[in-house]
Amino acid sequence: MDTIKTKLSFRIDSGVKDALCTAAQQMLRSIANMEEVLIKEARSAKRGSDAK
Repeated sequence: MDTIKTKLSFRIDSGVKDALCTAAQQMLRSIANMEEVLIKEARSAKRGSDAK
């Protein structure tokens, strides 16, 4: 199933951006993909904590 991607812009602290870039490089991901992965993981963790 194809997913339609959309553009999102936001501002973050430069230290957070640096950490995001480092994490993305270590996992061989683009920054945009790393953001998506982190958001999905946070959403899954939230759903898991709601079930308790």
